[in-house]
Amino acid sequence: MITTVDLFQKFKDFIENGNLYYDYDDCEIRFATPSIGLEIGYYSLSKTDLLVGGTKRGHLIKHPKKPFDGYIYYFKDKQLVLAKRVIDSNDRSVTFLKHEKNYCFGYTFDILNQIVPARCFVYELDRDNVIAFKTFSGYPLKEKWPDDIIREEQYEYKNGNLYSIAERICLYDFSVESERLISETVYDYFSGKYWCSSKNMDNTSK
Repeated sequence: MITTVDLFQKFKDFIENGNLYYDYDDCEIRFATPSIGLEIGYYSLSKTDLLVGGTKRGHLIKHPKKPFDGYIYYFKDKQLVLAKRVIDSNDRSVTFLKHEKNYCFGYTFDILNQIVPARCFVYELDRDNVIAFKTFSGYPLKEKWPDDIIREEQYEYKNGNLYSIAERICLYDFSVESERLISETVYDYFSGKYWCSSKNMDNTSK
């Protein structure tokens, strides 16, 4: 999995150099109802909804009602490139999807009076399987967010089936580019049980 430092740098580079124009006329467009607890709703690759209660993916709809509340997805050459969160037919946030080799990066911006960087995430893929996921929810503009919670998920497959999901939560300090492990758990689908890592929760790594 890509390091938090590298993920933050890619987000920073996208903010500084990225094209934030998102009215893609040549894309296939799909609609979905709202979700809860997932990065981009219906098309989220994260399997958090298999592990944590209270999440919801929503479902695809062909004819959205007005005012529309949900997601609008933009596909180019059958690949998802943009996800917009819409509330009362007004854009609330937009997520740009960038595909690089076996990674899919997501850069999310809130839309109020201006477009503001809000969160970033990355999926690591092995062919058709998602094998890892990482996200942080803030971006340190003018020291507004000096640190943030980093969440990682690792997926293990056996014989093509999901075997376990490991979750790792760290506190990341943007100023010194270091993270401190807060918790680490694994859910074993074969036994149906959680177990906690024996790693020292006070370790700090760069």
